[in-house]
Amino acid sequence: LNLLQTTGCAAVMSAEALLEDPDLFLEEPLETHDGTPEGEGRAQVRRILRLCREFVDLAEEHPSTLEYTPTKPHLAKMLHRLAGEDQYICRKLEEQGAPLNIQQECKLFLIRSKFDDFASIRGALDQIEDRYAAEALPVLGGPWYRRWRHLAPKAQAAPKKAARGRPGGPAPQRARAIAE
Repeated sequence: LNLLQTTGCAAVMSAEALLEDPDLFLEEPLETHDGTPEGEGRAQVRRILRLCREFVDLAEEHPSTLEYTPTKPHLAKMLHRLAGEDQYICRKLEEQGAPLNIQQECKLFLIRSKFDDFASIRGALDQIEDRYAAEALPVLGGPWYRRWRHLAPKAQAAPKKAARGRPGGPAPQRARAIAE
């Protein structure tokens, strides 16, 4: 949290990033049982799964009153680096008998669990853990927060700054379109 002191900001806004990484502001990375920091390689997989299990325990201890609990959607965000494939594509590939990559397999484990069955959800987490344990060198996907960045149009050069009251910036209609 040195960022607050360095910048002098009063707060940090990080809602979506915290959905994926609930211990985002942890000052020191936790160490695993073998002494390696949790942010590296296979330890990162264990870290993500540990956080998911903690979340499931909390969700079970403090049940949601909603008809469709947000447990699985939240887990999908937390597991994005391990199982971030599109579920429609995963199902279609499986129906066709096509080979699946590790993230697609893990996505199917998660979507097959029932949204209100914590034992089923824990079973999916166990399957994901087993699948990644079988990988010689697990490769993690990108973060959930940045999942659409590759679709964004290339940044255009900023218009030349004009003197006050003179033309040079984008027309008001174009400025509105860019903002939308």
